[in-house]
Amino acid sequence: MSYDILVSPTLLGHLTVGDAKILWIHHHKTDMSEMLFGFATLSERELFRSLLRVNGIGGKTALGLLGLGEEALVRAIALEDDALLSSVP
Repeated sequence: MSYDILVSPTLLGHLTVGDAKILWIHHHKTDMSEMLFGFATLSERELFRSLLRVNGIGGKTALGLLGLGEEALVRAIALEDDALLSSVP
């Protein structure tokens, strides 16, 4: 059995075909679908889960925001940097 797992752009850049990798998984279940998201660190997964609590942010958008990097994302949220946050599709 195999599973498709969506990962952050940062993690994707560090993966090589054939490499084994341990991931922290988030099982995202909605009325319409079920998806698995994988993260390199527990803190990245927790930040992803926090983003999902924001009205209008779904799994793919949250994953895109994580592509900014954890530190940059947390800083942008703290500084209310709407320009940076809205630059992610």
